Amino acid sequence: MTGHKKSTGGEHSPQASVQAKTRRKILSPKRQRFENYFERYMQGKYIEQPLKEIPEKEKELEAPPPFDTVTKAEETHNAKVAYHREV
Repeated sequence: MTGHKKSTGGEHSPQASVQAKTRRKILSPKRQRFENYFERYMQGKYIEQPLKEIPEKEKELEAPPPFDTVTKAEETHNAKVAYHREV
C-alpha cells in the first residue's frame, strides 16, 4: 500500500444526501390531489374560519385611523409653513 486514498465520485460531485434533497420529487396524481385537498382544508381551518369569527368591534380596530394631512399654520415647526406665514 502506498497510502493513496481512493476518491469516491470526484471532488466536485456533491454527496448523495445533497443530491437526494435537490432532486425533484415526482408526485402521483393521487398524491397531488391529496395535497391540494389538504392545503384547502388547512387554509379554511386556520385562515378563513378564524377570520369569520372575529367580532365586528375588533374588525373596526384593524382599520387604520384617518391620517391628518393638513399642516396647522399655528405653532408649527415646519420651516416652509413658518416662512410662508411670515411673508
